[in-house]
Amino acid sequence: MPLAAIWAGARSFRLFPEIFNLPLLEQLREPLGRIDRMFYPRSLTGLSKRDLEALDLQLMADPIMMFESEIGCSGITTAVLEDCFKIQPHMAFGYSLGETSMMLAQRVFEDKSMGQVSAQVLQSPLFHERLAGAKNAVRDYWGMPQVAEDNGQDLWSNFVVVAAAEKVRAAIVPFDRVYLTQINTANEVVIAGDPGLCQQVIDALGCQGFRAPFNYVMHCQAMASEHAELAQMNTMPLKSNLAGHAKLYSTATYEPMDLESQRIGEAIATNLCNPIDLPRLVNQVYNDGARIFVEVGAGSTCGRWISTNLAGKPHMVASLNRRGTDDQVSVVQALAKLVSHRVPLDLMPLYGDVDAPEPKR
Repeated sequence: MPLAAIWAGARSFRLFPEIFNLPLLEQLREPLGRIDRMFYPRSLTGLSKRDLEALDLQLMADPIMMFESEIGCSGITTAVLEDCFKIQPHMAFGYSLGETSMMLAQRVFEDKSMGQVSAQVLQSPLFHERLAGAKNAVRDYWGMPQVAEDNGQDLWSNFVVVAAAEKVRAAIVPFDRVYLTQINTANEVVIAGDPGLCQQVIDALGCQGFRAPFNYVMHCQAMASEHAELAQMNTMPLKSNLAGHAKLYSTATYEPMDLESQRIGEAIATNLCNPIDLPRLVNQVYNDGARIFVEVGAGSTCGRWISTNLAGKPHMVASLNRRGTDDQVSVVQALAKLVSHRVPLDLMPLYGDVDAPEPKR
């Protein structure tokens, strides 16, 4: 994934300077400051393609930086859509950690909650040594001694597998250290666990499979011990008036969340500790009436999965960030799709404050 594609909001401030005045930006200031040099690397000489690829890998290997970049990306892009172009969603859902980003971008939590979430993520051992680094949550579950830091042991990896979900589920049964963590489409899943055993599963299936660029632990019973910490981290005070708010879906139940603080925290923790079935979620939202999907995340990967899962059904997906496409072009193309499907919106931000020309005499 090119670095430019990950930071979907890279040009948003120049394209839509009015977002500088949004309260949301003040909440984003601290996390964006921490990831500034990763997304805007400084160098006295031009960075080569290999240099940028190395930064990509460094970013994707850091769950905290990935989380904060996702918060920034989805928050800014959602603000552009809702505050600048006056687009109001009826439903929303997130993928994995994207459920927390969804709650923040949809402004369900009280103001300043975004800073609280970031502070808790930084202070918690979850993404330092429990689910990343030494991965002591896995060591506990597998009956291995804990270590202070990653000692270079090839303990855990995630693999994208191009095979039917049911075949993969059957193939991992003999392996107690391999888990089916994500079903992205009917024929694309993610397995995780002991790298050697994961490769044995892929070989037995005789299918295409490759190691994912991230190796932190998510969506399996090996991290069930962290449920309480994740729930506490995602339990935040809510805004006082959420009547009429868009429905927010979670893979905890594959239904709209009850917008109550503790229940939201529990739902997000349950989502993170259990396998994701994205086809089930997408089809549930579709059955509840969704036909137009707007992706505010980076790279349009979820948009591709949505279209695959809804193949043959009438729908439209508009992605705000596509690899290899300029941010401005992506936004205008997405708006054109929405206009053509008669979505109510305001296009005046595209024209600025230019006065109408005087009529010719």
